[in-house]
Amino acid sequence: MRLATGALSVFAAGIALAPASGFGAPRTLVTTGAGVASARLAALSPSGIGPIRFGMTLAEGTAAADLPVTSVPGINGCSEWRIQGLGTGLELVAFGGRLEYALAYSSAIATTRGVRVGDSVARLRRQYRGMLRQGRSGSLGGQQERVFSDERIGTRTFTLEFSLAAHRVSSIAAGSRHTIETFGECA
Repeated sequence: MRLATGALSVFAAGIALAPASGFGAPRTLVTTGAGVASARLAALSPSGIGPIRFGMTLAEGTAAADLPVTSVPGINGCSEWRIQGLGTGLELVAFGGRLEYALAYSSAIATTRGVRVGDSVARLRRQYRGMLRQGRSGSLGGQQERVFSDERIGTRTFTLEFSLAAHRVSSIAAGSRHTIETFGECA
């Protein structure tokens, strides 16, 4: 299901977004426009997308991306940010005005190790040899398995979550480990 505002377009990827317990701040859903503007923005890591890092404000993310970013009011406490010229297949979510979550659901976005949606589980395991762990997630959907790769920066741990179905990567989420483990429906 995709709403006219695009605020809940993540449902098209088979994943529901909901507020985690303890998150009282307003949620902001970020999606991208059409066409990839910059390869440097297309590298997803546990701590962000290209030069945009989790924890940045809209102004900081705009400056880091060096692209115009607009905010469109959404529903259920969500609003959508659109990054001009960045391709489809990526959604970003901010809590309380700060970026906290990214979801890649097309092959247009790769991780810093070159893994994309649609890649085989064998390729994922080769690229992240010794770096994957089993774990839990607040994400919903029909994935057969989820595996995670963590990166510690200072006192925070950031995580890539690889959702797997039919021996392929079906989506890749990134954010703080806490966000990845507890994130649900944006409402």
